Amino acid sequence: MTRALSAIKRLRLSAIEKGMARVEFFPIDVDYITGASGRGIIRIFGRTLDEKRVCIYDDSFEPYFYVLPKRKEDVRALVDKLMLLKIKDNERLAYVTRAEPLKKMFLGKEVDVVKVFVNHPKDVSALRDDVMMFKEVEEKFETDISFYRRYLIDKNITPLMSCAAEGEEIESDVAADIVIKAKNIKQEGDVFIKNPRILAFDIEVSSQQRMPDGEKDPIVMLAFHGSDGFSKVITWKEFPQAKKEVEFVADEGTLILKFKEVIQEYKPDYLAGYFSDGFDFPYIKERADKYKIKLNLGLDRGLVKFSRRAGVSTAKIAGIAHIDVFKF
Repeated sequence: MTRALSAIKRLRLSAIEKGMARVEFFPIDVDYITGASGRGIIRIFGRTLDEKRVCIYDDSFEPYFYVLPKRKEDVRALVDKLMLLKIKDNERLAYVTRAEPLKKMFLGKEVDVVKVFVNHPKDVSALRDDVMMFKEVEEKFETDISFYRRYLIDKNITPLMSCAAEGEEIESDVAADIVIKAKNIKQEGDVFIKNPRILAFDIEVSSQQRMPDGEKDPIVMLAFHGSDGFSKVITWKEFPQAKKEVEFVADEGTLILKFKEVIQEYKPDYLAGYFSDGFDFPYIKERADKYKIKLNLGLDRGLVKFSRRAGVSTAKIAGIAHIDVFKF
């Protein structure tokens, strides 16, 4: 207990040398962006013990995967071929930057493999099928691990547990109190975040049919509840004897603007909903588009990003972990 309390007290920003800074924080969300050089840059969003928001940039990590040669004697020739591998991926050029022979355990046996480093995280998926065309290749491995997950695995970083980053404190458009371009980052101790800020939300739609139509059926009510007891209901349908947490607005467009405002002011670590991936967020976006309102909720001022994989939709917000409880 004493060691844990001591570690908690150390979660602060302090100068370690001229032009350098150190911050201890709890990682909450991780993604990557493409830098000016065309390479991937890891971003880690988190919070310090004293409630400051943190954004850490790390441009030192390289995307990679493994290939298994058919014979040990094929390794050298395979390395040479891999170094020449380049393909056009839409408007990008995907290519190998390094290929290193090494030994790995495979099915309980030590084997010779080649670790293939590529220029950009997207190059892994772009090149993984092409490497199988080489006659020297038996199999490819670890091509389905996302760049930021690979980063967490290799760095032994567990989200929500105390980490330390050292580097240069920089200016940024990111909505964070502390922004650092890291030279070193690692997990420190086993202190778990306490009392993360969680904000749950839900919408109600006026519709004459069982499934609302986002083109014509308006959102009439929006509700929030926070982990600290915060509660708010926003609606443009007025009624008498409303409770104090109810706020009336002029119209649906104003309601959507209030949706953004509450999230930005509450500054949640987690935004939670029930079927919010499948309904609430896509519906809010469709209605926001109608009023030309941008859902720029990310700490990087970016829009909510929507993706679909295996028939399941996902809404992602940079710096805020969105959790659809329905999926659990």
